[in-house]
Amino acid sequence: MIKFSINNKKYKIEKIRIKDLYYILDAMKYEEKEAGIKIISELSGAPESEVALLKTYQFNPLYSLLVEKLKITRNYPLQTKIYLNGIKYGFINFENMTIGELADLEIIKADPKADYLTHQILSILYRPITKDREVDYEVEEYNGAKCKKRSEDFLELDVEVMYGAIFFFNNFHTNFHKSYSKSLGGEGDGDGEGSQGGIIPTKQKTIRYWIEVFYLIAGEDPLKLNEAANIGIYHCFNFLVRKKEQYKKEMMEMAKSRGRM
Repeated sequence: MIKFSINNKKYKIEKIRIKDLYYILDAMKYEEKEAGIKIISELSGAPESEVALLKTYQFNPLYSLLVEKLKITRNYPLQTKIYLNGIKYGFINFENMTIGELADLEIIKADPKADYLTHQILSILYRPITKDREVDYEVEEYNGAKCKKRSEDFLELDVEVMYGAIFFFNNFHTNFHKSYSKSLGGEGDGDGEGSQGGIIPTKQKTIRYWIEVFYLIAGEDPLKLNEAANIGIYHCFNFLVRKKEQYKKEMMEMAKSRGRM
């Protein structure tokens, strides 16, 4: 919590939520001092006119505290269980992640407005706990529509929880793709796009890639796309590796056959 006073009026910034972070991103278009005034006013409830009265020796330390709290280099731990609007959520187990979940996460990450969609990512990573035991827990099965509907609630989530979850997911995401990038022919750029043949610069390319994967897994049967989306990510990528090896083998056999003709 950050506390300060202006003309004997006390103000405080209890926490910074995701929706506050979006406001801060928008405020950065202003000159630094003006941006700082707007941000402090928004987070504390102090009128901008009063924040503007702060002397430099008062304003700078206060603004520095906010900047320090928002540094992404800080080591925020993953919180596996959280409460939000009276609902208990649990962080998902990546071992049980489906390609439907991974595809939706990557499509959000590839969106040009991804900086303002973190709440949607978190609504996929955190889902209501259905069974809570002493040593583990189970969360609600993935449903993209339900997660997107709930995502607005995650605008109220503390950024410290957000950073811990996003760092944990990004680390997993990078390592997962690196482990398959060589077998699938990608460059393994370290940001999760290696399996897709290099950096994916647009949301459309990411969507197209996943549509191709779903159709391949579904055996080109559109009626089986929903079933395909529920397949585990490890099973899916092992299947893609086998398919690629089979294709290379067939190409080699064709080349040999042509050489004998």
